[in-house]
Amino acid sequence: MVRMWLSRCKKVFIIAGSIAVVAFIVIWILQGPLSHRKGHGKDIEPVPVKVLTVELQEIPDEVWASGSVCPIHKARLSPRIVSTVMEVCVKEGDRVKEGQVLVRLEAQDLQAQRDSASAQVASSHSIYNKTLEAIELQRAQSRAAVVSAETSLSVARQQLSMLLEGPRKEEKNQAHLSLKQAEAQFNVAESELSRMTSLYQQGVIPKQRMETVQAQYETAKSQYGIAGNAVKMADTGGRSQDIEAARDRVRQAEESLRLARVAAVQNSMAENEADAQGARLRQAEAGERFAQAQAGYANVTAPFNGFVTGKFVDSGDLVSPGSPLVSVEDSSQFRLEVQVAARDIKKVKKGMKVPLEIGAKRTKGTGTVTAVSPGGDVSTRKFLVKVSIPSSMNPVSGDFGRAAFTVGHSQGIVVPESSVHDEGGILNVFLMGADNRSNMCIVRTGRTFMNGVEITTGLSPGDRVVLWSGAPLYDDIPLTIKED
Repeated sequence: MVRMWLSRCKKVFIIAGSIAVVAFIVIWILQGPLSHRKGHGKDIEPVPVKVLTVELQEIPDEVWASGSVCPIHKARLSPRIVSTVMEVCVKEGDRVKEGQVLVRLEAQDLQAQRDSASAQVASSHSIYNKTLEAIELQRAQSRAAVVSAETSLSVARQQLSMLLEGPRKEEKNQAHLSLKQAEAQFNVAESELSRMTSLYQQGVIPKQRMETVQAQYETAKSQYGIAGNAVKMADTGGRSQDIEAARDRVRQAEESLRLARVAAVQNSMAENEADAQGARLRQAEAGERFAQAQAGYANVTAPFNGFVTGKFVDSGDLVSPGSPLVSVEDSSQFRLEVQVAARDIKKVKKGMKVPLEIGAKRTKGTGTVTAVSPGGDVSTRKFLVKVSIPSSMNPVSGDFGRAAFTVGHSQGIVVPESSVHDEGGILNVFLMGADNRSNMCIVRTGRTFMNGVEITTGLSPGDRVVLWSGAPLYDDIPLTIKED
């Protein structure tokens, strides 16, 4: 029993001694360096320093929200047709350019449909052009027939009038003059017909032109004959049978003019047929464009410059609309997508600048709010906010990130982080007192900003904080301000 008691006492003494030694070492580490610094600044030269006189300033009240780095442009490509994969032209990590073929699909049937549609368009074009040529020829013939009928009617009426009234000297002269003009026109038309016949036989002019010249010749010949009859009647005078024959000719000329005008009206029906043929042509062209578009779906191309992030099919796979083929992301532009609480979302505005921290290295930068979701998540009561990331921060898709949104302002003291020293977990700064001697001041820090760190306790407005010193600082040593 005694031995056991002595053994326990020995263990207690050993533990107590160990605790005492550790406590002594800790006290020596925390207090020793601070205590030996005092009293050594009586006979040393002043240390040059740069100081900052702190004042209360308006600092932003920030709310940090975390999220993920996402590319601004990303796409998961799917086919528009049901087909078999012939070739996958890329693999994960490949860089691609806009329009580059990524996946080829089987499309022989679509190509056949495209060729058939092209043939249909060519046939419709030919029929439409021939229809237009026929309409133009019919118009020319109708105009010539109307002019010829009107001329014949006018001459027939003149002849009838001459027979009824008897010939006069002026009328005889006019009849002879008309005969000479008709003869001259007939000679010109005959010569033109001979010349055009030769050119047509040589294949120089089209058939339409030849038919127009033939019609002009027939008109001139008819007018020449009518003019000759008019001269004969003017010279000999009219008889009853001649008058009746003239009246018949007038009636015939009127009927011919009526028929010519009816034929001209019928041209509109041909024009309607041409319009219908034009509509069929446009329908064929639309079918061709549709077939070409369907055939183009066999090649799945990159929608923008970027790199391939996923490949989901291989050659021989059967795919249909909606099934993913490959995914592509744009590596030049990124944004940070974060969730902001409902109580703070009203302070977040599109276009505001916000501090950012990206990646494991917590790379710092400034981004711009590009979008604020008008509706929140019903389960988290948070709203999606998108913030652009400058390329200088070297963002990576899927990386972690944080953004600080200013929701208000308050008064506080901010000093550069470099002026705050860590002595075994105790934070302190050196002040330059009114007597121009150093004074170590223990402080407590708060929020960190781009321009420094907030001091919550330990400093007061007007304190002069040492930012830089020409030599290591100790407590209670003389200082002098270094001029820039």
